[in-house]
Amino acid sequence: MDENIILDDLSFAKEKRKLGIKQFHAKHYLSALKLFSEAISICPYVPSFYLNRSGTFVMLSRHKDGLRDAHKAISLDPSFKAAYIRILNIDIALGDTAAAMETIKNLVNLDPKCETIRSATETVKHLEELEKGIKLNYEIKAYDNVIFYCDLALSSAPAALKFYAAKCECLLMLQRFNEAASIIENIDSIDDRNAYVSYVFGLNSYCADRIEEAKKHLLHSIVLDPECTKSKELCHTCTVLINCVKNYYKQLDKLQYQEALTVLDKLHDDIKLAPKTKCRIMSLRGYAMLKKGDWLDAIAVANKILSANRQCVEGLLLLGRCYEKLENYVDAVGNYQAAFDIRSTVKTKQRLHQAKQKLAAWEKTSYYEILNIQPTATRKEIKSAYKKMALSHHPDRHPNNSPEKIKVEEMKFRRAHKAYETLYDPMKRWTYDKYGYS
Repeated sequence: MDENIILDDLSFAKEKRKLGIKQFHAKHYLSALKLFSEAISICPYVPSFYLNRSGTFVMLSRHKDGLRDAHKAISLDPSFKAAYIRILNIDIALGDTAAAMETIKNLVNLDPKCETIRSATETVKHLEELEKGIKLNYEIKAYDNVIFYCDLALSSAPAALKFYAAKCECLLMLQRFNEAASIIENIDSIDDRNAYVSYVFGLNSYCADRIEEAKKHLLHSIVLDPECTKSKELCHTCTVLINCVKNYYKQLDKLQYQEALTVLDKLHDDIKLAPKTKCRIMSLRGYAMLKKGDWLDAIAVANKILSANRQCVEGLLLLGRCYEKLENYVDAVGNYQAAFDIRSTVKTKQRLHQAKQKLAAWEKTSYYEILNIQPTATRKEIKSAYKKMALSHHPDRHPNNSPEKIKVEEMKFRRAHKAYETLYDPMKRWTYDKYGYS
């Protein structure tokens, strides 16, 4: 009776496997994985079931799971050659040359004439040579060469996390941030991270100015390898940076603007900043200068940020705020709009909306308000008010002003001239008073 039950179970499991193979060939790997797993749960002692599931795991880029199943198949049948070949292929795909050589030895003992042995041995030796090239070029900081060797290695070992990590680190060193980020995206779902991979994740976050996130990755790296010097150094940098920014805002809250600037000055002396972080810290300097009343210095900082990176949102926001202070709402709106187009956030949207409101109010300012006179003003009073405004705002009277200040003075002078031109002429004034335009 028990034997019949076992045979029935085996038949049922084989049907599951048969359906799984159909799904596998149709490239429906998740469905195939489910069916192979069901077959194993029914009959957990059949080596070929594990090998089928191993291949499915590989197609799903879950190489470590595939390796585990192939080893399970061999534990059930030590002479299962196909399982050894699967292990060898996965070892190579993972870039584990030491494990691959060990598997080759086992395969030679099992079947010296196995055709896979020769080609696999050549591939392993090729990977070992490439690893030497990667190490040598990394030591001399020839990062382009490291990337080249990593690409060659990945063509033979497409699941080798160490080659992806090395390539990513070198791309970051060369400030090719977008390429590095795409690699991070591809390997982000992999749970099997060693200390070096966690360090590279931390470095990527640091370069993207996500400092808190970077610190988490780096602390994880240090847990995995307490002797990982690079992780410890960068983690210390993150801590210094986080504390510095906190101290900066603390000084701003106390209205101690010069002290806030001093805090940032010390930061530049202590650590090397990534380009994005450098722009953010410079923008913080600019805001402190603006609060302090040194708006010319703040504008200079904003222009310096944008000359290095025209897409820097912090620089655009800073310049927008500077123009608001100067009552140049046209340029303020322009900079806020550019910032909003790059990064659509609540902050950029709010800044843009407020500046547009100020611009609209500024444009609606009446000619009488511009000249600071009453609607009942006489022509003599109009002329006197205009003369006063002209003397105050004419660009020729401020030759030593900054270009930004000169631009604002020119704008105010033109507005005053237009107001005078309209109100001094009786017909134009009558039309303006009646219809709101001349």
